[in-house]
Amino acid sequence: VLDAVLGLNRPRITPDGPTAAIWRFLESLPTPRRNVIIENLRLQQVYDAIYAAALDSVLQKTPVGRFRIAFGQRILHEDDQLVGTSGPVRFRILLQQLGPTYVKIGQMIASRGDVLPSDLVAELSKLQSDAAPFPWEEARAVVRGELGRDPEELYATIDPVPFAAASTAQVHKATLHDGTVVAVKIQRPQIVAKTKADLGVITELASIAERRLAIARKIGARALVNEFAGGVLRELDYTNEAYHAKRLADNMARFPEITVPRIHDQLSGVRVLTMDFIAGIKISHAEELREAGFDTTALAGTFIQAVIKQVLIDGFFHGDPHPGNLMADPATKRLVFLDMGLVGQLNSTQRVDLLGLIYAVKEIDIPAIADGLLALGTPMKGFDEVQFRADIDRLARRYLVYGGVQSMG
Repeated sequence: VLDAVLGLNRPRITPDGPTAAIWRFLESLPTPRRNVIIENLRLQQVYDAIYAAALDSVLQKTPVGRFRIAFGQRILHEDDQLVGTSGPVRFRILLQQLGPTYVKIGQMIASRGDVLPSDLVAELSKLQSDAAPFPWEEARAVVRGELGRDPEELYATIDPVPFAAASTAQVHKATLHDGTVVAVKIQRPQIVAKTKADLGVITELASIAERRLAIARKIGARALVNEFAGGVLRELDYTNEAYHAKRLADNMARFPEITVPRIHDQLSGVRVLTMDFIAGIKISHAEELREAGFDTTALAGTFIQAVIKQVLIDGFFHGDPHPGNLMADPATKRLVFLDMGLVGQLNSTQRVDLLGLIYAVKEIDIPAIADGLLALGTPMKGFDEVQFRADIDRLARRYLVYGGVQSMG
């Protein structure tokens, strides 16, 4: 009650405080994928952060809320950094406080502009490349620990102020000793142990949900979470991203309108990645693209062709193509794929089945639509194929035959 009335538990923009030392220690240990003690510690932190944010939001316009702000300013000498902020802003800041795993979830939510309020989507979109940076001294320590020397020795010049910061890393502009301009991606300190703990907690919650809720069993909640967790953990090892970038660059070589930044292996490792620097405009900024001389219709066509080749021909595709990872370079008029930490892969059978499904939808071949979905999925125990085909028939006739629908979604 005292914490609540005096505002001692008000949310802070940089919340770690004394717990940062704990996570530094845990980061230095060879912790396994799952650790009950660390997960419980992390769960308590997450609970405290959500509770503090919810309480502050509820009290902000009440006399108690005004007293909390006054007490903080006059006694604690702390300004309330969240006073007057909207709900979407507070939600975005909460995700940033909770860390990389929750920022990643926020990025996924931001991609659903078709069903979410525009102000929420606009705020969460900031998580794609506008996260809070971490201090240069910490970045230097990561580079030194990973590559064996200080960045000032490895690069001819390097800007200590990052030009972009995201959920798991920030990026600094630098030049090599031969004059090549590069971007140096440096992983955030103390995130591996915390991310493993977050994923463990989410996995446990999915398991509990499957045991207790029919809807969770129906959608395969644990399998979904395991897929998400595996992708996030692979993203934390930049040797994976280096391999993905090289392979995607080879696959996109036939498109002169597309580029993937070249990786510099001698200046890269598990937590540091050096690649060619490419300036660009976010693919979602349509007006800015037009002002820069882009034919946005042609650019969209190039993107669709690239995705079709990646998914249906190569079976190796960019798994996280949000606007922060897709740029257009005004100098070369090329589409640029960035951040290949997360990719998807389809085998030849899956590619043929997916192509067949797309063709069936185009031709409105209703039995073939059902066949295609069955081929791509894994029917669960108790699956009623007769009812499934009846549902597909009803939906296809309503939307494809009589609805005049334009959206594949």
